[in-house]
Amino acid sequence: MWRNLFGRDKSLTQLASALVGEITAAIETLESNPEIKFLESVAKGTADAAGQMHAFSLPKLAVYEENASRLSEFTAPLPHQLSYFYTELEGLQDRVRHTLTHQNDKASRQAAAVETLAEISRIVSLGDQLLHDLRPLIAPHHSSLLTRA
Repeated sequence: MWRNLFGRDKSLTQLASALVGEITAAIETLESNPEIKFLESVAKGTADAAGQMHAFSLPKLAVYEENASRLSEFTAPLPHQLSYFYTELEGLQDRVRHTLTHQNDKASRQAAAVETLAEISRIVSLGDQLLHDLRPLIAPHHSSLLTRA
């Protein structure tokens, strides 16, 4: 019995650690991506995205995709928060592309850029909160490496 319990805890710790790495990579991409920097310029009115297609993409979310069915092993409300974060993150790629390429005039692009940046800020905040919530679940020697939460 103890072996099964310990094995399950270790498996959950490993999943939490892997999710921390993936969430951190996604947040860092959002904070440093050139297309997001360009989007900030569009929002300020210092750049015009008319006719410019940008290849915005996030890192592959393999940990989440391969382990979505295991999220229920975490204590509520963490499974719901993780699902919500990843769903929002996946939709963001299309939203950024749409903002930069499908608005008809500069004012519309600028307004859409402001909205998209607010969405990005909300997603980053949610990711930071998830990192904070996952921190107690990861191995203590890995926890000291987590600087965002």
